Order: sequence, then structure tokens, then C-alpha cells
Amino acid sequence: MKKILFAISLLFAINSLNAEEIQNKQEDINPLLGSIKRTHVYPNGRLEVSLLGSLNSYFGEFDNNTGSEFGIQTKYNLPFLPFIGFGARYTAGSLSYIREFKDRFSKFYYEQFPEQYYENARERNIKKDTDISNFSLMTFVNLFPNSQLNIYFQGGWGILHFENEDIENAPRDEIGQRLLYKDIKDQDEFDYHWFAGFGADYHLSRDLTVGIHTSFKFLNNDILDGFAHTPYGENTENDYYFDYGLKVSYYLFYDTDFDGDGIPNEDEFANGTNPYSIDSDGDGITDIQEVQYYKCDPTKKDTDDDGLTDGQELVFKTDINNPDTDDDGLNDYSEVFLYKSNPLKKDTDNDGLDDFAETQAGTNLLNKDSDDDGYNDSEDKCPAVFGLYRFKGCPQNEPIFTEKIVRDTIVRKLAQDTIFLVKEINGFEANNIFVPRGIFFQKNSAEILIESELVLDDIAQWLIKNKNKIEIHGHTDGDGEPSFNKSLSLARAKTVRDYLIQNGIKEKRLVAKGFGSERPVTDNLTSKDKAKNRRIEFLMYDELSSTK
Repeated sequence: MKKILFAISLLFAINSLNAEEIQNKQEDINPLLGSIKRTHVYPNGRLEVSLLGSLNSYFGEFDNNTGSEFGIQTKYNLPFLPFIGFGARYTAGSLSYIREFKDRFSKFYYEQFPEQYYENARERNIKKDTDISNFSLMTFVNLFPNSQLNIYFQGGWGILHFENEDIENAPRDEIGQRLLYKDIKDQDEFDYHWFAGFGADYHLSRDLTVGIHTSFKFLNNDILDGFAHTPYGENTENDYYFDYGLKVSYYLFYDTDFDGDGIPNEDEFANGTNPYSIDSDGDGITDIQEVQYYKCDPTKKDTDDDGLTDGQELVFKTDINNPDTDDDGLNDYSEVFLYKSNPLKKDTDNDGLDDFAETQAGTNLLNKDSDDDGYNDSEDKCPAVFGLYRFKGCPQNEPIFTEKIVRDTIVRKLAQDTIFLVKEINGFEANNIFVPRGIFFQKNSAEILIESELVLDDIAQWLIKNKNKIEIHGHTDGDGEPSFNKSLSLARAKTVRDYLIQNGIKEKRLVAKGFGSERPVTDNLTSKDKAKNRRIEFLMYDELSSTK
């Protein structure tokens, strides 16, 4: 045992010197090492050597007493699969028991232990021992391999050698043959068995742990206590025992990959990554994946500075090393989170305009006909404003009708595609509604678009020539809060009224009202339906006077 302890001490010393030498070398390579937090990661790929101190409890024909064992154990956790480890254990000690209830075996007990040979056979509280030594091959399953406290299951196959006190001290004849236990041979004092148990290790440092352990031995032998009879003289069932105790472990050989990510510590120090973390930049991709597979920077969460982390780029299938994967002029972050467009396609809606050009034109990147006027955005001269066929998608930009008064009927000769309804008016019947097309406003605003002023100019010229009172009704679609829509529709109606007043219509003839989304002309299910509901209506009343 002294030689074993000396060898272990020597290995510890050599290991410590090698670790210190390599550590100093790595700090020379990377001065930032001192600022890196050393997390407690289970030391995979290193050899654990443990000193064991255990108590044991025997179960057999007699009453158990507590015995003890001491030993050494080795364990190696796989570097690529830290949940699994393999090892070996050697322990030596003794099982203890007393014979307080020997009377239940009646005559069979004294046949086994005759008083002529065993002077203390009748004693009840005499402690007896069986010397044991056990060698085991072990498998470990670590439940928390990367935490400071690791709980594990253990099991395996072992060889137990035992020497029972009564068998060894049995009387012998002149030639050395036993007078009792004549059938017991040397090979019968070996038992081959399975065992299972569990344990826990707490890391005081990366090199040193303390722990507890226990295991149960499923033996195939019933003479550990030197007795193998029931009260009826039949052979007994197998004896068994379990042990439980403390362990102190030290990890030999320098850990070349602290975090188990597949990149040697020296390379991590040289490259500036954290050797104690498998994901140095916290982007959701391990360092080795970034270095070997994706060829990106393992020290930056966002390698290409496009606003998406490298992990997010994997999710959206964009290029980690290119801020604009589809080369359309918009970076990947803007396409994903701002415009909701496809960062893998230059032209998300296939309208002939790339996504960047659509943002410059103010059109919808997800709708090939943003203004729903029948023209694709790439062919539309005014792609953001509803327009007419004859004007290549733009609104009316000049008066397109002439008028003449015949008696009290207004006759309009309208060119094709005019935005006004062709209607003959005789005395202006009450509740006669006009819904002119081409009156547009800024989004969520009452500001009239400049191209709509031409439409209002035509309406003003027409109103100058009649004497009716006009109600201007504003309407919105169903998007947004109803209260906001109602105030917006009223503001737009007032803006139209103010424009007509500036163009010569008396204020007393004009009344502005807003109805929000209360009076839709169609459902609000599609973009076209919503466009129809966003409108300005003119409600005509009987004439008031001969003045305008």
C-alpha cells in the first residue's frame, strides 16, 4: 500500500508541474487568459484516480455488523461523450458479523462448529470477520457531466476473494488437511458477481473532487460467514453485502480541451476564444462549428455585422459571412425584421423591382401591385399611388372633361377612364352621392397627395357652376383602432373642405363629416377591398342660393 501511495503522489507532482508549465505558456500566447472566467466543467478526457474509504454491511445467516474497506479507483470519462465513463476499482477489508441468534440453527450449528474445536462456539456476541479483497471493472453514467456537482450511476462485474476466519482456523490433521470444511477448496473462496450503485462528486477545483459512493454486490456464494445451513438443515440462499463511503479524487494528466468542444486549449488561446466555454461568443453555435464548418468568427456574435446573430442566420438560412445574402441592397436584418421580405431573394414579390428599389419607391415589397391599380410596380409610373390605364398607372394630371349648360342640366362629355361618374343632373336631387376616385392621402395622415389636387381642382370648377350644399364624408378601412379611424376620416374630410374653400367655394356650402370604418362598401378582407373602403364621398343637397 505504501508503494501505491508513493506512486500516486509522484504522478500528482508530475501532473501539477506539467499543468503549470503549459498554463504559463498559454498565458504568454494569450494575455487575455487571466480575464477569462474558469468555469467548473467536468474534466473529460482525463484520468481520475480516487482513494476510497468505505463501510460495509453483510447479510447472511447471522446478524450483521459493520465492516470496513479501503481501496483505489480509476475512472476515465470519454472526451466526445462525457455522459459515459469506464474504470476499475480494487478494495480490501473485512466483513463483520456476530452469532447472537445462532440457536435458531439448533444442532446444525454445533455440527458445523463443534465445541472441541471452537472454544467460543457457545458465545453469542463474539465478533467474527471475513477478510475480503475485490477487483471490479466498472461503467459510469454521468447525469450532470458539465456541472460542479455530478451525480452518476455505476455498475459492472467483479471478482471477490474472501477468507473466512472460521474456515481458515479450522483444525487440521497431521498432513495439513482440514478436519472440517473438507469440501472447501481454494477456488471456492472466489466469487464472480455483478454489482450496481450510484455516487456523487463535488468539484473543489478542476483537478480535485470529493464524493460519496455506494454499491450492492449480487454474490453467488453462501459461505462468507462459514455457515451454509437453514434451521432445517438445507443449504441457504446466497450471502450478499453492500458498501458505502467517501472518496477523494484527483485528475491526472493535463486537460488539453477544457470545454470539450474539440478545439485544443492552445488553439483557443491563440485564436482568442474562451477555452472554458464551447460557445465563446454566445451566438448559439459552438466554436468548432464556427471555425471548421461555417468559417465564421467564433469571437463575434454577429460575424457580418448585419444585425442578425450567427445563430439567427442559421435559422433564416442566410449567409453568416455576408450582411446582404441576396445582394439586393438591403441587409439581412432589415429584410427579416423590418420589411418582412425574403432575405434569400432579390425580388421578394417577383414584380420586376428588387427589394431595395421598392423601399426607395415606397412600394410594398410583398405585393407586386402595391397600389392595386392593375399595374405591376415595375411597369407602374406611379407605383405607390392608384392610377389609371391611360396615364400608365398615375392619377389624372390634367382636366379631362368639358362642360356646357343646357337649360338646367349639366352635360359632361367624359374622355375614357375619367375618374368621375357620367351623370345627368336635373335639379340636383337630394342625397345624390358622388364617389370620385383619385383622392389620396399620406398614410395615417390627412395630408393630401399632390397628384390628388388635380382631381379636387376639377371638383372645385364643377361646384362653382352650381348652387348646391355639399357634405364631404370621410371613410377609412377596418385596420387600426376605431376611434383613431374616425378622427382620421374627419380630418381628411376637413382637409378636402379647406382645399375647396381655398379654390373659391363658399364655406357655408361645405360640411365635413367623418365616419371612420363604420360604413364600408365591401369587406375588409383583401388589399383591394380595403382600398375601396378608403374614400371621400360628396353628398349633394338642394340648392341654397344663386351664389357660389
